[in-house]
Amino acid sequence: FQISKPYFSFDAANAFVRQGEVRHRGVETSLSGQFGKRFHLVAGALFMQPRLSSGGRPAGTPSTLVRADANYRTDIFGGLTPTASLTYTGSRPVNPDLVLPAHATLDLGLRHTFKLGGLTAGVRLVVQNVFDEATWRVVAANTLYQEDRRRFTLSLMADF
Repeated sequence: FQISKPYFSFDAANAFVRQGEVRHRGVETSLSGQFGKRFHLVAGALFMQPRLSSGGRPAGTPSTLVRADANYRTDIFGGLTPTASLTYTGSRPVNPDLVLPAHATLDLGLRHTFKLGGLTAGVRLVVQNVFDEATWRVVAANTLYQEDRRRFTLSLMADF
Protein backbone atom coordinates (compact mmCIF):
# COMPACT_ATOMS: atom_id res chain seq x y z
CA PHE A 1 0.00 0.00 0.00
CA GLN A 2 0.92 3.63 -0.28
CA ILE A 3 -1.02 6.45 1.35
CA SER A 4 -0.12 10.14 1.20
CA LYS A 5 -1.84 12.87 3.20
CA PRO A 6 -1.19 16.27 4.79
CA TYR A 7 0.97 16.26 7.93
CA PHE A 8 0.19 18.57 10.85
CA SER A 9 2.38 19.13 13.88
CA PHE A 10 3.66 21.86 16.21
CA ASP A 11 6.13 24.37 14.78
CA ALA A 12 8.89 26.30 16.57
CA ALA A 13 6.30 28.84 17.86
CA ASN A 14 4.24 25.94 19.31
CA ALA A 15 1.45 26.49 16.76
CA PHE A 16 -0.28 23.43 15.29
CA VAL A 17 0.23 23.88 11.53
CA ARG A 18 0.49 21.91 8.33
CA GLN A 19 4.13 20.97 7.87
CA GLY A 20 4.01 19.17 4.55
CA GLU A 21 2.98 15.70 3.44
CA VAL A 22 3.39 12.29 5.03
CA ARG A 23 3.67 9.10 2.99
CA HIS A 24 3.03 5.65 4.44
CA ARG A 25 4.31 2.84 2.19
CA GLY A 26 4.31 -0.77 3.29
CA VAL A 27 2.72 -4.18 3.67
CA GLU A 28 -0.14 -5.28 5.90
CA THR A 29 -0.84 -8.97 6.44
CA SER A 30 -3.08 -11.08 8.64
CA LEU A 31 -3.86 -14.66 9.55
CA SER A 32 -6.93 -16.00 11.26
CA GLY A 33 -8.35 -19.41 11.75
CA GLN A 34 -9.27 -22.33 13.89
CA PHE A 35 -6.56 -24.91 14.40
CA GLY A 36 -8.06 -28.13 15.67
CA LYS A 37 -11.35 -28.02 17.54
CA ARG A 38 -10.24 -25.74 20.37
CA PHE A 39 -7.50 -23.30 19.31
CA HIS A 40 -8.34 -19.98 17.58
CA LEU A 41 -5.80 -17.44 16.36
CA VAL A 42 -6.07 -13.96 14.87
CA ALA A 43 -2.79 -12.25 13.99
CA GLY A 44 -1.83 -9.22 11.97
CA ALA A 45 1.30 -7.32 11.10
CA LEU A 46 2.04 -3.93 9.59
CA PHE A 47 5.46 -3.13 8.16
CA MET A 48 5.81 0.33 6.65
CA GLN A 49 8.08 3.24 5.87
CA PRO A 50 6.41 6.41 7.17
CA ARG A 51 8.23 9.42 5.68
CA LEU A 52 7.75 13.17 5.73
CA SER A 53 8.16 15.29 2.60
CA SER A 54 10.61 17.41 4.62
CA GLY A 55 12.66 14.30 5.52
CA GLY A 56 12.57 12.04 8.55
CA ARG A 57 9.70 10.15 10.16
CA PRO A 58 6.39 11.49 11.49
CA ALA A 59 6.05 11.70 15.27
CA GLY A 60 4.48 8.67 16.93
CA THR A 61 4.29 6.40 13.88
CA PRO A 62 6.03 3.03 14.28
CA SER A 63 7.42 1.25 11.23
CA THR A 64 6.40 -2.13 12.70
CA LEU A 65 3.21 -3.12 14.50
CA VAL A 66 2.34 -6.78 15.20
CA ARG A 67 -0.55 -8.21 17.20
CA ALA A 68 -1.62 -11.80 17.85
CA ASP A 69 -4.71 -12.90 19.79
CA ALA A 70 -5.24 -16.55 20.70
CA ASN A 71 -7.72 -18.55 22.73
CA TYR A 72 -8.06 -22.21 23.66
CA ARG A 73 -11.45 -23.61 24.69
CA THR A 74 -11.20 -26.26 27.42
CA ASP A 75 -13.71 -28.66 28.97
CA ILE A 76 -13.15 -27.15 32.41
CA PHE A 77 -16.46 -25.80 33.80
CA GLY A 78 -18.09 -26.54 30.44
CA GLY A 79 -15.83 -24.36 28.28
CA LEU A 80 -13.48 -22.14 30.29
CA THR A 81 -11.31 -20.39 27.69
CA PRO A 82 -7.82 -19.01 28.39
CA THR A 83 -6.90 -16.06 26.14
CA ALA A 84 -3.63 -14.34 25.26
CA SER A 85 -2.80 -11.20 23.33
CA LEU A 86 0.71 -10.15 22.34
CA THR A 87 1.39 -6.71 20.84
CA TYR A 88 4.75 -5.55 19.48
CA THR A 89 5.16 -1.86 18.66
CA GLY A 90 8.30 -0.73 16.85
CA SER A 91 10.29 2.37 17.68
CA ARG A 92 8.47 5.72 17.39
CA PRO A 93 9.97 9.18 16.92
CA VAL A 94 9.01 11.85 19.46
CA ASN A 95 10.93 14.49 17.48
CA PRO A 96 13.89 14.35 15.05
CA ASP A 97 16.34 13.92 17.96
CA LEU A 98 14.44 11.45 20.19
CA VAL A 99 13.10 8.01 19.27
CA LEU A 100 11.28 5.77 21.76
CA PRO A 101 12.44 2.13 21.72
CA ALA A 102 10.29 -0.76 20.52
CA HIS A 103 8.30 -2.65 23.16
CA ALA A 104 6.02 -5.65 23.55
CA THR A 105 3.09 -6.19 25.89
CA LEU A 106 1.26 -9.36 26.87
CA ASP A 107 -2.35 -9.63 28.08
CA LEU A 108 -3.69 -12.87 29.60
CA GLY A 109 -7.26 -13.72 30.43
CA LEU A 110 -9.99 -16.23 31.10
CA ARG A 111 -13.45 -16.23 29.54
CA HIS A 112 -16.47 -18.38 30.34
CA THR A 113 -19.90 -18.43 28.69
CA PHE A 114 -22.96 -19.73 30.54
CA LYS A 115 -26.75 -19.54 30.70
CA LEU A 116 -28.31 -17.00 33.03
CA GLY A 117 -32.03 -17.66 33.05
CA GLY A 118 -32.92 -17.66 29.35
CA LEU A 119 -29.96 -15.47 28.38
CA THR A 120 -26.51 -16.35 27.17
CA ALA A 121 -24.05 -14.61 29.48
CA GLY A 122 -20.32 -14.51 29.97
CA VAL A 123 -17.67 -13.43 32.40
CA ARG A 124 -14.15 -12.39 31.47
CA LEU A 125 -11.10 -11.68 33.60
CA VAL A 126 -8.09 -10.04 31.91
CA VAL A 127 -4.67 -9.03 33.19
CA GLN A 128 -3.43 -6.42 30.75
CA ASN A 129 0.28 -5.60 30.43
CA VAL A 130 1.19 -8.67 32.48
CA PHE A 131 4.88 -7.73 32.85
CA ASP A 132 4.03 -4.13 33.85
CA GLU A 133 5.92 -2.65 30.89
CA ALA A 134 6.39 1.12 31.32
CA THR A 135 5.79 2.62 27.88
CA TRP A 136 4.81 5.94 26.34
CA ARG A 137 2.33 7.00 23.67
CA VAL A 138 3.40 9.76 21.31
CA VAL A 139 0.28 11.88 20.69
CA ALA A 140 2.07 14.67 18.79
CA ALA A 141 5.61 15.89 18.30
CA ASN A 142 7.17 16.40 21.74
CA THR A 143 3.96 15.30 23.50
CA LEU A 144 3.88 12.02 25.43
CA TYR A 145 1.39 10.23 27.67
CA GLN A 146 2.32 7.26 29.78
CA GLU A 147 0.50 4.10 28.70
CA ASP A 148 -1.47 2.22 31.34
CA ARG A 149 0.63 -0.10 33.48
CA ARG A 150 -0.53 -3.55 34.62
CA ARG A 151 -4.26 -3.60 35.21
CA PHE A 152 -7.03 -6.09 35.88
CA THR A 153 -10.52 -6.03 34.38
CA LEU A 154 -13.52 -8.18 35.18
CA SER A 155 -16.48 -8.00 32.80
CA LEU A 156 -19.94 -9.54 32.86
CA MET A 157 -21.80 -9.67 29.53
CA ALA A 158 -25.26 -10.83 28.48
CA ASP A 159 -26.96 -11.29 25.09
CA PHE A 160 -30.48 -9.87 24.95
